[in-house]
Order: sequence, then structure tokens, then C-alpha cells
Amino acid sequence: MLKFWKDHAKDLQKLSCVARVYLCIHAGSVQVECLFSTTGIILNHKRSSLSPDKVNMITFIHDNSKYLYLFCEFHSMATGQCGHQL
Repeated sequence: MLKFWKDHAKDLQKLSCVARVYLCIHAGSVQVECLFSTTGIILNHKRSSLSPDKVNMITFIHDNSKYLYLFCEFHSMATGQCGHQL
């Protein structure tokens, strides 16, 4: 599958960027440490009453917000719509 994207990256530039984001495997524990750090910032003494589900949702949004722009670009290209409505 990765070979396909490497071979077709020029033809499918935007889509190959999306594939690169979602098909890559990160080695090491850096992401886990970042996750714990983020969760620690979210769940501090002022927010200690948040439910585990809410903490999970906030952490997920925080960790994946950098992909939102890429998703919006791909979606607008696929649907033919202009603009970045969230």
C-alpha cells in the first residue's frame, strides 16, 4: 500500500498527503509521553471534575487539531466546495 502512494504521489498530491498522515507508524514512546503531558495539562486541579469521557474527547481534539486543515482542504477539493467551514 505504501508503495502505491509513493508511486502515485505526483498524480494524487493532496490525497497522498492524507495517506501519509494516516498510514504512517510512529516508533518510540514520544507520542505516549506527549499524550500524558497533554492530559496532565487538561486535567489539572481546576478541571478535576471532568469525566473521563470528556477528558478523552478534549485530548483527542487537541492531538488531532493539526490535521483539521488538511482534512478541510481534502474535503473541499473532493466536494468542489470552497472555503473552510467547520
